[in-house]
Amino acid sequence: MEALSTQDAAKSLEAAVDAGINYIDSADIYGMGNSEKVFGKAMKEANISRDDVYIQSKGGIVFDPARSHGSFVFGKRYDFSKKHIIEAVDGILERMQIDYLDAFLLHRPDPLMEPEEVAGAFDELQTTGKVRHFGVSNFNP
Repeated sequence: MEALSTQDAAKSLEAAVDAGINYIDSADIYGMGNSEKVFGKAMKEANISRDDVYIQSKGGIVFDPARSHGSFVFGKRYDFSKKHIIEAVDGILERMQIDYLDAFLLHRPDPLMEPEEVAGAFDELQTTGKVRHFGVSNFNP
């Protein structure tokens, strides 16, 4: 799939916000982070205020190009360590050119993850104002 130009993305985003759509969902793996870069540039080009949109993103899935043999699906692993979660959020914020996320979700959480690691990351991210709310995506109890 070919990426939208920043101009086309800005027009689409502006039309969505004008129509009352203000909930943006993303993930650090969508387009290998490029969708977040385009979104950040489009927000600026469309002159959309950060306060006018609710931005949610997800993290925890890691692609290893060395193991993928040209298809990132085969080189997939999960990382819900405190270090990775914080790095994922920092990367998302940088690529989107924003200061905070309204929500951050664990993307397909691993039942073997360490709850203390996740809680530590969430505490730090909330305390520093980088994330307001947390949750899970694609999870069955």
